[in-house]
Amino acid sequence: MGSHAGAVLGINCTLQSSRLRQIVETVLRQIGKRYPSDLSTLQKKVLALEPLGKHELVDGTIGHAIPVRPPELDDLAELWRSATTEEEVLEVVSLERTENWPRRIRIWDGPYDDDVRDWYLRALVAHEFGHAATRSADADRRCGIDSEWGAEASAEYLAYKWGFGRDCGRARKTRVRRHHGPGPGQVVEIYGKRYRMTRGFYLLEITSPANRKPKRRRGK
Repeated sequence: MGSHAGAVLGINCTLQSSRLRQIVETVLRQIGKRYPSDLSTLQKKVLALEPLGKHELVDGTIGHAIPVRPPELDDLAELWRSATTEEEVLEVVSLERTENWPRRIRIWDGPYDDDVRDWYLRALVAHEFGHAATRSADADRRCGIDSEWGAEASAEYLAYKWGFGRDCGRARKTRVRRHHGPGPGQVVEIYGKRYRMTRGFYLLEITSPANRKPKRRRGK
């Protein structure tokens, strides 16, 4: 399955479900075939694939990508003192952003009954990998509402980009919208305003008819 025992395509994996491990490999192979650089990013940024703890399942969580603080930040004060150029300062700022940190991905390890379809698991795995591959610049472009919406939209965008859009669309019917966000074309109300998700996974505010400027009529 993986390149060596305990790993799936170079990523450390302690998941026990053979079915889920196969899903993980399928997702990674498709990413690698279509976007080799993204697979390389995941192999560097995903520290481990591991089962969710029982306490994490209580609130309905089935997948979680946990940021892991890089050891370079242990002496943050020294990093700031040694940053003498604008480029070095930006590197430190980037290092501080949790979106750029490596991740430990935890997934519900089953057991799965016949009602849990492969497409549902592919969507779950692809979305969590999307969190791991998201960069702070990606999330910033999509955080028109808040950082959480930006992070979820970025993760879902990558899952679609990798070719799992149909799986994600089917799985969205059973997902918590706040966690995975709306799909392309869907409308959501946030803080009293209505937004539509674009195909590029940007939330655009829907202007109410009462607030729209009337169109000018051309003269004859």
